[in-house]
Amino acid sequence: MKFNIIYGWHVVNHVLLNNYKLIIKLFLLKDHKKFLYILKILNKYNINYTLVELNFLNKILYNKNHQGIYAEIQEIIYKSEFYLFQLLNDIVNPLLLIFDSVIDPQNLGVCFRISSLVWVNAIILSYKNSCLITDSVHKISCGASLTVPIIKVVNIVRFLNIIKLKNIYIIGTSEKSKFSIYNENLTIPLAFVIGAECSGLRYLTMKNCDTIVSIPVQGYIKSLNMAIAVSVILFESLRQKMN
Repeated sequence: MKFNIIYGWHVVNHVLLNNYKLIIKLFLLKDHKKFLYILKILNKYNINYTLVELNFLNKILYNKNHQGIYAEIQEIIYKSEFYLFQLLNDIVNPLLLIFDSVIDPQNLGVCFRISSLVWVNAIILSYKNSCLITDSVHKISCGASLTVPIIKVVNIVRFLNIIKLKNIYIIGTSEKSKFSIYNENLTIPLAFVIGAECSGLRYLTMKNCDTIVSIPVQGYIKSLNMAIAVSVILFESLRQKMN
């Protein structure tokens, strides 16, 4: 049976509270400082677990920062386009995050975490130009990569043209754009399209967006780290909706 792994207090606790059925088996340090709290949840949901020594966790996780807790979870199954379109039928004002390309697991993990905070309905990745959703991504995202729906598509440009038919406004991002994100109406059904860490949006992807925006900056460095840029954009969207 294939499985993925997660480790670290925040990610495992997030899954226990939000999607405990993913857990196949959990390994818990015998003298974990949150032993009684975790045990109560494990017994409540009848989750299979084993109490272990510190040496066991260090060995199985190659001395990673496991914080005394580790779990084997069901293998990630990416959602289909059909699943997303069914989901969109029930959402009045959808918000999608689309990655034209993403190769850095740390950036992707941060983007998942931010997405869960601002109610992004789904994250869309390309089959060809995306890093794998690994245990590192799960840990950095604090488990959000296991609760925010992930859609994988073969062709990003084709996907953009399909969601346009569903009245979703597509905003691409580029530091070269003269149009500020702060002048856009972000309260409507939206999809933000994010380019690769080094090269940005590909030409055809950019051409098929409804508009291209930038984040105004001052100083000598004109570009932002991808995860920081996503954070700024998503929180501006949230700010406008809250107002």
